[in-house]
Amino acid sequence: MASGGKRGEITLAKEAAERLQAWLDADDATHFGQHEQDLSRVLSHYAKLLKKPRNGRSVSRKGYVLENQSVNYLKSRGLECSRVPLSGAGEEKGDIRLKTGRGRRLKGEAKSRGTLAAWIVNALGEHDFLILKQDRGETLVMLRLPLFADLCQ
Repeated sequence: MASGGKRGEITLAKEAAERLQAWLDADDATHFGQHEQDLSRVLSHYAKLLKKPRNGRSVSRKGYVLENQSVNYLKSRGLECSRVPLSGAGEEKGDIRLKTGRGRRLKGEAKSRGTLAAWIVNALGEHDFLILKQDRGETLVMLRLPLFADLCQ
């Protein structure tokens, strides 16, 4: 029997898929009909599991790529910028360090997502910046990277 967690779920789903294939190959419609609903649910869950990253490596890789692309872009714009090694794992927090043209040192976080909230993307639209505030929360500003680089020079 497989161990618990996502790996165990994937193993169980694979076993169910193999049983289903064996029943279909045997053309045993009566036996299949008794378990059709259960197998359909398991296979649907299995399909969802396969679409998700199975471990944190691909998610970490995605973040690493964004951090490097951002640092390289900011450096190409003449800014002193670097990635924080093992960001989040040590005492130093944040993913990116940046020194502005006026000497101010900034800490940044890079997050890469498949999709961003549509209302945020739509609200920024063709504007230069977007001011966001959560009820009883801090006010934030969202900028496109080229404008941010211009302002930091």
